[in-house]
Amino acid sequence: MTLPGDQTTASAPGAVAINGDAPNAVINPTIHLPAPPVPPTAFQQLPGDLPEFVGRDAELATLTAALDKDGGATVVIAAVQGMGGVGKTTLAQHAAQRLTHRYDRQIVVDLNGHGVGAPTAPLDAMMHVIRAFHPETPALTDPAQARAIYRATLSGKKALILLDNAADTDQIRDLIPPPHCGALITARTLVQPPGCPRPLTLGLLPLADSVALLRTLAPDATGTEDQWTRLAELCGRLPLALRVAGATLAAAIDLTLSDYLTELADEGTRPHRLFLDGDSGSNVAAILRHSLHRLTKQDPALAARWQSLSIIPADFDRAAAAALWKVPDADAARPLSTLLNRSLLLHDAPTRRYRLHDLMRPLARDLFAPAEDPEPGTPARLATAQGRFALHFMAVLEAANELYKRDQDGVAAGLARYDADARNIAAAAAWAIAHAEHNPTAQRVAAELPDAGVYVLDLRLHQREWSVWLTVAAAAARQMGNLRLAANHLGNLGLAHAALGETRRAIEFHQQALVISREVGDRRGEGQ
Repeated sequence: MTLPGDQTTASAPGAVAINGDAPNAVINPTIHLPAPPVPPTAFQQLPGDLPEFVGRDAELATLTAALDKDGGATVVIAAVQGMGGVGKTTLAQHAAQRLTHRYDRQIVVDLNGHGVGAPTAPLDAMMHVIRAFHPETPALTDPAQARAIYRATLSGKKALILLDNAADTDQIRDLIPPPHCGALITARTLVQPPGCPRPLTLGLLPLADSVALLRTLAPDATGTEDQWTRLAELCGRLPLALRVAGATLAAAIDLTLSDYLTELADEGTRPHRLFLDGDSGSNVAAILRHSLHRLTKQDPALAARWQSLSIIPADFDRAAAAALWKVPDADAARPLSTLLNRSLLLHDAPTRRYRLHDLMRPLARDLFAPAEDPEPGTPARLATAQGRFALHFMAVLEAANELYKRDQDGVAAGLARYDADARNIAAAAAWAIAHAEHNPTAQRVAAELPDAGVYVLDLRLHQREWSVWLTVAAAAARQMGNLRLAANHLGNLGLAHAALGETRRAIEFHQQALVISREVGDRRGEGQ
């Protein structure tokens, strides 16, 4: 028993001596505790592997093959590029887990290139790595000194540095480790430091793998194969969206797959419905917006061009972008490449066509804060783009029609040209039909579009849909005072209703066409 005034002796490692009795004890300020050992995870910073990782076999093989070697006098570098939510970090971590036999240290650095707040400063990133080896290292303010210590710390080590979510090449230039180490970089933008091969572009998950991932995440949810496929399509085959959807179905007691499909049906609200309560990292709209926020801050003019492209509902070629931007075709090449390198466009190499991801398009209207919106402002910009879009795809339709009329080979070429842009042509027609009464450009497109593609449309459209186009076209042509064109549309309406077996209505339209043809002295139209 220790009496008041007695002194105990600290003998065991880490023990603390006290003076006096325990209730009135005073910790001896001269006691020096031993420094805590480095945590066992300081060198192994990879999170646990996802048990439901699905697909990506080819991409995983490419990354592991690139890093599973000693570069000798050079460092081994691999990079993964792709849009937000496509699974770059997950793939990189999955690959790193398979490289522990080569790299006994795996250090993860979050560079916050696209996220809340500013990107991580290179100096802070270097300090994170240095302190994994030497936790007692004081703060450094000189980048050159930090760079020297960073390289000295990693020299002779077999460390894999995962540089996650890089902002640009400048941010990671000093973070490339010395020889015998490896660097694995993920980024939304094109990041290619010296010695780094072209980054692996990570695309959307294939449809079959998307469905498999959903089923794995929500094993108790029931639905038909078509319903699971539809859910994968509504998620745009984007892994983050798929994981959110699967987790939502798995957790909800009162939500069926059928109900969820109805909830996600509206494209305009869909990105905002894909989130998990209490998990900011699962908010699909917010994650995607990080890329857009960075673009608006760095290049507002390019952001405005991207916003204009958001009215295109399907894939498109460079000529379409040039038409919307009202620039020569060649001048559209660089902006498109820049947007592609920022992972704000998807690209199909065989067809050389671009598109916006379906979950990105609804975010375009609110791209700019009101005070930061470049002239002429979002509403006017999108209205102008819509008119240019409709005029351009009417010209595409006309070109397809001209191809069709050439010869037997032209028929196939004309139909193929139409098929490539069928969705865009249909969208142009729908816009023109909806706005023909009040918008001069829409009125012109509504009046002229059926005649521009009369041969291919007669083959590709159902006669009922064709008759709707022709009805609006006849009215628009009359409003414009082009009676010959109106009579032509009325005659084609007669043919369409005849094909539908509606003989009486067909006769009525032919009679109307005849009256107008006589009125304007169109002997050719009168005789048809």
